[in-house]
Amino acid sequence: KRFLFASSAAVYGNSVTSHYPTPCSVYGWTKKLAEQALKDIAESSYMKVACMRIFNIAGGNHPSKTHLIPSLIRAAKKKERFTLTCPDDPGKIIRDYIHPADVASAAFKLSTLNFDTFAPFGVYDIGTGNGSSIADVISEIESLNGSQIDIEIGPSRKGDASSLIALPGPIKSTGWKPFYNLQDICESAWREQQI
Repeated sequence: KRFLFASSAAVYGNSVTSHYPTPCSVYGWTKKLAEQALKDIAESSYMKVACMRIFNIAGGNHPSKTHLIPSLIRAAKKKERFTLTCPDDPGKIIRDYIHPADVASAAFKLSTLNFDTFAPFGVYDIGTGNGSSIADVISEIESLNGSQIDIEIGPSRKGDASSLIALPGPIKSTGWKPFYNLQDICESAWREQQI
């Protein structure tokens, strides 16, 4: 038996390299607790678990009204002011953005592997391994918009990490690789998003 779990990079808190990640949000803690429960089950049964720690999904027709890229696009297309909530300078907040199609292809790749040779519980960072700053994202959307977006800096949100970049070695060792870069992600979101 095999089980793919869609976890989140939020489990890492501020340290992707930590072997014992400490989330800095309630959402991250819920994912970490679910991971621990699945790890316990896998190690005491015949079930094998592949835990997909998914990084920042963006691009295409991603419906979230709270995520950065669709929110910026909405503000640009409606010519509205955008309030940016981040704990630091936008040039210093780094994320690893990944397209939904790349997440789907990673899940498909993991679902087709021969799990007999795998450890009972495996962790896979689903990301590109490349970080982009919020300032990079703003620049991409402004380029598509043809003009600057009216941006104000608001209060930071509790639980936001300053930098989260995937370490995709384990998933890339399966032969998977991401197809979309930040420019592709922003362009696909711009095309798909209706206001």
